[in-house]
Amino acid sequence: MRCLGVGDAVRLEDGHDRVQGRLGQLAGAVPVEVQARRRAVLVVDDGEALRHGDVQVAEHVALREGGDDEFLGIPPVAVTAERRVGGTRDVGLAGSQDVVVTAVLAVAARAGATVAGPADGDLVGVVGHGVAPSARYDCGMTVSPDVRTDRHPLTADGSVELAVLDRNGFDESRHVGAGVVVSADGTVIDSVGDVQASIYPRSTMKPFQALAVRRAGAVFSDEELVLTTASHAGTAAHQAIALHMLESFDHVEADLGCPPDLPFDRATARTMTEPRRLAMNCSGKHAGMLAACRVNGWDEETYLDIAHPLQQRVRSTVEEFTHETVDVVGTDGCGAPVFPLTVAGLARGFAGVVARAEADTAALTDAVLDHPWAIDGIGRANTVTIERLRVLAKLGAEGVMVMGLPGGAAVAVKTLDGAQRAGTLAALTLLERNGLVDAAGVADVMAATGEKVLGGGVPVGVLRVGDGLR
Repeated sequence: MRCLGVGDAVRLEDGHDRVQGRLGQLAGAVPVEVQARRRAVLVVDDGEALRHGDVQVAEHVALREGGDDEFLGIPPVAVTAERRVGGTRDVGLAGSQDVVVTAVLAVAARAGATVAGPADGDLVGVVGHGVAPSARYDCGMTVSPDVRTDRHPLTADGSVELAVLDRNGFDESRHVGAGVVVSADGTVIDSVGDVQASIYPRSTMKPFQALAVRRAGAVFSDEELVLTTASHAGTAAHQAIALHMLESFDHVEADLGCPPDLPFDRATARTMTEPRRLAMNCSGKHAGMLAACRVNGWDEETYLDIAHPLQQRVRSTVEEFTHETVDVVGTDGCGAPVFPLTVAGLARGFAGVVARAEADTAALTDAVLDHPWAIDGIGRANTVTIERLRVLAKLGAEGVMVMGLPGGAAVAVKTLDGAQRAGTLAALTLLERNGLVDAAGVADVMAATGEKVLGGGVPVGVLRVGDGLR
């Protein structure tokens, strides 16, 4: 008997003959969570389609009345299933019933349920309501009724104009997206666009990863702690700190799971003859993750696998701070798992970090405030924002930005086209219009870090606030 892993997803739509989803990671039971609008049982055989992650065999299900005892909300003697391949017959799921299963989570045989299905089938997933959060079963899965059934990506229709670049008085480019400001307790203060849309947070997830590493017992100096949450410029100083982090726990550069790269800092890049792992902007995060493995005796070869104990701690930390359930797993550019979050959830999570409500969040927040150069680089946008406004700022790839006032509000912004240049302006504008930073401070930061619109080497335009933020 086996269970599906985190990130697996299955959808049954209106009782039709199709089951779609990502059904990898069959080996190795790891915690997942589930919710369905309708109770259902899914029976899957271990066929070729299953192994290739594109299941086109629908397992029709009938739920009958009967029985008082329930397993995951389903009476154990009231379940039948009929396997159909390519047919059109509905059994129990006809009409407009929308069954969305974000993760298959348990083995029905454990429930004592009567399930008719493939005689050689060795995997049965049961989903439904009526079970307490975090109930655990022998397959190692974690069951929760809180998984989103409405997760959706940000779209153009859900976006507003965040920034416009004009050249010689004529608008050349527009950036649209969504943004939200939350109070210290996570309550939404202001929002533009669809902030319930889900986005990959990319490197704005690093504060949660850094906290998971610290909570796992990997303790660093303040500058090293900042590097665990940094998207650093890869200067010689950044690389030296990352190397010291490795050496402190008997690791070498080759142990890093992030890919070799050239640094963001152009001057440093010109001195290098080839890409290096240390120069990659996530090297500090990976050095921290390796240290956590060494402290706890965890396997270091597989530390980026979602089933690894460290990544499970990261996942729990993300859920703790965002108040959202991880039900989809992607792979970030550095190779680490990354989880889609709503824009509002990301802001709520970052507000929890900068709240400084406990020792680890206070240590991380204070370290960044004391050493802003380490999180980004001298003269770079995040560092300048922290230095001049005392607002924590963290960029993420593909146009993601979070900022937070220590002990106060936080903002999250996603630029739909992935452009970075709108993030700082949009985030600071949202903070300014809610009285959380002053206009002069925002102008100062943008003058120092905003993209220059040049023609023949002289300024001919400007990046301005879009109508969606006015």
